[in-house]
Amino acid sequence: MRQHCSIKLSDHDRLSQLAREDPVAFENLRNELITDFIDHQPEKFHHRLRGLQFRVDGIRRLSRTPLAALLKIQTLMWDRFLTLNQELRSFVPFVQGGAVTNEEIAPPKNRPSCSCQLIEMPRTRASREG
Repeated sequence: MRQHCSIKLSDHDRLSQLAREDPVAFENLRNELITDFIDHQPEKFHHRLRGLQFRVDGIRRLSRTPLAALLKIQTLMWDRFLTLNQELRSFVPFVQGGAVTNEEIAPPKNRPSCSCQLIEMPRTRASREG
């Protein structure tokens, strides 16, 4: 596995101080860390990660305040998360042998049925005391 660059992040107070006193150096550090992170991901994700970072940078540039940028980026993140959650929820019935709600895909006919049985384990003395 490839190693990330040797930049060590300081504590929050030092980074805040850098952002206040030398915004250009702070932005350079931020860009270097983001680039390093993307470069150390599998190559198949590079294009998508760079596109996402381009979108985040655009939101930051077009927002009137840092707080407005934060709220827009947070909304973007939650929208993607909720979409992923919805896709996962529609996939679970398919995996469990049901039909996918949004598509006309049926599970394979020769799929074995899944079942499980819960086995109650006797409590040990240590687990009762802890």
